[in-house]
Amino acid sequence: MKFGIHLSTLVHSWGDDHFASMERLKEIGFDGVEFPLMDPEHFSVEKAQAELKRLKLQATCGTGLLPHADISSTEPVIYQAGVNRLTKCIEIAHDLESDCLGGVLYAPWGATQPRRETLDGKKRSQETLLRLADTAKSYGVNLALEMINRYETSYLNHTEDAMEWMKAIQHPSVGIHYDTFHAHIEEADQEEAILRLGDNLFHVHFCENHRGVPGTGQVDFSKVARGLRKIGYDRWLTLENFALADCEIGNDCAIWTSKTADPFEAAEQGLVYAKRCWEESK
Repeated sequence: MKFGIHLSTLVHSWGDDHFASMERLKEIGFDGVEFPLMDPEHFSVEKAQAELKRLKLQATCGTGLLPHADISSTEPVIYQAGVNRLTKCIEIAHDLESDCLGGVLYAPWGATQPRRETLDGKKRSQETLLRLADTAKSYGVNLALEMINRYETSYLNHTEDAMEWMKAIQHPSVGIHYDTFHAHIEEADQEEAILRLGDNLFHVHFCENHRGVPGTGQVDFSKVARGLRKIGYDRWLTLENFALADCEIGNDCAIWTSKTADPFEAAEQGLVYAKRCWEESK
């Protein structure tokens, strides 16, 4: 198992300097960091490569589609912007030697509509991801589609949806991104959900139900760890505890009360807890 952390958990805005925290995260004991590719056209690949090499850290990458860059859209300009965004993110992931691009890759994050109104968009998205999967495969990158809760998308919420998407796409470079925060809302049993995903599970975000430090809320991480061990999961377990309120990221993630005064302390506590749960699952 490799233990990582999402770099946006340590800053107040999506555009803040994500490189400044990397040295301390290495000292804390993380194996790698997840770069949020929120503005891929202006992301400094060269600086990221230099810092990863200097600190001997590995990388994963994540992104999300936007209302103006959306592969489920019928508007040609918006659709093409979505394709371009994902293609650029795949290229960056390759450049950073990340074998995974996770996140909301199929529709805009935070947009919901009745399910019956998503059918055409879902088909468009699946067909596009199938084509992009060939590009991703040529770059040595896997696409991990994140299941997020019903309040943030109506496209892909739970394991039943995930298996439908996998059946529709059927490409070895496309799998599922599992997040314990979202799964706490959508799944009846997280261990069973992970067992059902099996080999389709490509990436995991480790997060408490209230977005605070893992182990301080309601998510049963022992069951999560047992499920991961049973399916032989040996990829990334990435901490994503958006715990800071009164800032851009907190507002976007609906964090109205800060769960920690020090995000680095929360990161260290989360890593210790994650490793303990993993060891106890043997």
